[in-house]
Amino acid sequence: MKSEGRAESHNSEAASETIRKPLSFARPKASGQDLPSSGKIEEMNETRASEEVRTAPYSVLSGKKQKGGDRMHFYITGDTHGNFSRIAAFCRTQHTTREDVLIILGDVGLNYFLDERDKRLKEKVAALNITLFCIHGNHEARPWEAEGYEEKLWMGARVYAEPDYPNLLFAKDGEIYTMRGKRVLAIGGAYSVDKEYRLRYGYRWFESEQPSEEIKAYTEGQLKAADWRVDYVLSHTVPLDFEPVWSFLPGLDQSKVDKRTEQWLQTLYDRLDIREGWYAGHYHCCCERNGLRILFEDYGEICCEEETSAEGGMPTEGTL
Repeated sequence: MKSEGRAESHNSEAASETIRKPLSFARPKASGQDLPSSGKIEEMNETRASEEVRTAPYSVLSGKKQKGGDRMHFYITGDTHGNFSRIAAFCRTQHTTREDVLIILGDVGLNYFLDERDKRLKEKVAALNITLFCIHGNHEARPWEAEGYEEKLWMGARVYAEPDYPNLLFAKDGEIYTMRGKRVLAIGGAYSVDKEYRLRYGYRWFESEQPSEEIKAYTEGQLKAADWRVDYVLSHTVPLDFEPVWSFLPGLDQSKVDKRTEQWLQTLYDRLDIREGWYAGHYHCCCERNGLRILFEDYGEICCEEETSAEGGMPTEGTL
């Protein structure tokens, strides 16, 4: 394990060039070693309160924000599962502010226990100098299943927020957000391949993990109103044709895995006109294929200033 000082040095060296360059992705590995073994994710969540603080190195961003800079950034990364040490290091190295947004592509871990443990973690995470915009994953409750959330308007669409933690936002599935004039669709959820393990050994499993038929209908209605054109899609899992099969858990019977969400996302992908790209998490790996990118502990940036036309101002936010 690296010391925090060494990791900070590594992070600073990795951020020596301009941040606006395209995201770099590692080539797929030939095994599933990037994915935790069955039940490992649950252990990560269960033990996070007593876990030693660790700073994981990251190497995808090619530059850092200058202190005092006032340009808003939309950063993006993969699953955190309740461990925000690397996010804290990222904020320090990139000199982020509350005006900057970090998109987390599901399995955030802030609504996992649904008790005081979540509140204690939210207090710590809310102290970070950044705004989190979170996609729903399959290892956490949906915001409406936790106490204290209300819907509000943010970037021209609805999010779930708690008054006590105004910089911790959760996307509403099917909403299309406007970020620097770009249309950004959010779709959370996925099936848990470790469902049986979690149920057998008393770990938490959430029945609402996959999009319901109501969510699917709402999403398709939103897309119809947008003429099936968006600039970005943010999801937890991926369309069926884009599954990184090389990362699947060895020995897992894939015939028992519920693929309904991936199949539905495939129907959306086949109809959508996507101008920029599709980003997803879930698989604990890092790869890219035909404009769809899967992230884990790497970082990127979307809706960069130079990509945006002069049209399309930023909507104001307010309670619905």
